[in-house]
Amino acid sequence: MKRLSIMIVLLTICLSFSISMAETSTSGIGHEFGGYWRTRGYMMRNFTGESNTGDLDMSLIDTRTRLYYTAVINDNLKLVNKFEMNAYWGDNRADASSSGYGDFGTDGKDFQIKHTYADFNIGCMNAKIGAQGRVLARGFLIDDDFAGAVLTCQTGPLSLPFMWAKIDEGFAGKDANEGDFDYYGFLPELKINDNIQLNPYVLFAYKQASETEIYFLGSDLDMNMGPMSLWLTVIWEGYANDSHAYAYLGAVGGNVDLGMAGIHAQTFYASGQCNSDSDKRAFFVPAGQSYYWGEIMGYGTFDELYSNNSPGDRISNIWATNVGATLKPMAKLSVSFDLWYAVLAEDIMVTDLNDRERGSEDELGLEADLKVTYQLMDNLDLDVVLAYLIAGDATYKGRYEEDPYEIGTQLSLSF
Repeated sequence: MKRLSIMIVLLTICLSFSISMAETSTSGIGHEFGGYWRTRGYMMRNFTGESNTGDLDMSLIDTRTRLYYTAVINDNLKLVNKFEMNAYWGDNRADASSSGYGDFGTDGKDFQIKHTYADFNIGCMNAKIGAQGRVLARGFLIDDDFAGAVLTCQTGPLSLPFMWAKIDEGFAGKDANEGDFDYYGFLPELKINDNIQLNPYVLFAYKQASETEIYFLGSDLDMNMGPMSLWLTVIWEGYANDSHAYAYLGAVGGNVDLGMAGIHAQTFYASGQCNSDSDKRAFFVPAGQSYYWGEIMGYGTFDELYSNNSPGDRISNIWATNVGATLKPMAKLSVSFDLWYAVLAEDIMVTDLNDRERGSEDELGLEADLKVTYQLMDNLDLDVVLAYLIAGDATYKGRYEEDPYEIGTQLSLSF
């Protein structure tokens, strides 16, 4: 009933704006093309913090191609599409079905539809309906693609988006609708002036079958002060059917531009579950969360693996802090160096290779990342990445303790 009521309200809003809709241009269909391509080669070692198993060791080359096509039907209506193709080079002996088109003969059928949605304006209302992407709370809540609708009313410096996203569909059958799982979000964006922007938001996740009713209250703040920029994110998570359960996340960062060099830093904290507390305390996002940070502990450039017991890009039960610098010794060359230190917000029980408990630990370790980017020509970049993690006791899994490290390169173009 809640979902039906919300959809009726949305349709009513659209119809009300259509009454005063201005005439649209009918000058013919336009076509916009774009895309992105990358090929990466990388080696990852000891990501369990243990040298003897090789469980997470890999050396791979992969390729991704994204093609964008937008049909501009008139000034107020367009159809946006994004397609993607991925492949590992060579046959994948572990899983032949995942080799894509990179096997010998290159005749795979790995083709994905990332986005396809209608984007249209009715009065002051913009609607995006279909499979699309969204970033919310810098990725601490959502940085992903979804099927749904985003309706946005723009009034001067204030933007008022409402988002509905489908997580799970119960489909057909007795009481099947109780299996539906949806996001509903109200995501205002206020440009206070040219240097300050505030984005408060309310996100609600609802699933009737399991009585899952999670809400997120939060805000982003971005400030630019000449060569310095600062950002802040705070999020409170609550459960509508359990007033004793709650979680929270806070993050802050900034950058100072010094011309040929820059200094940047950030820190974030997300609550975890204490073993002695029966109430929910771990920061948990049902779907769509993705926040990349360190190369080894936080997915980084080569997002195949993250080190043992780190949350990766699904930020929860962690405190991490970073300081780094970027140098630009010449127009086409940049060099970035970052240090990351991370511990778990709540201790976890660490096991050895035989799954025997060896004590409670919280330290993930100290990570050093080096990234060199060189522009070979316009729109074509070459990246070289080196990363090393001095692993803490919460990362180590076995008795053959070895620090994780990563070496890789990436060639990418966009158009």
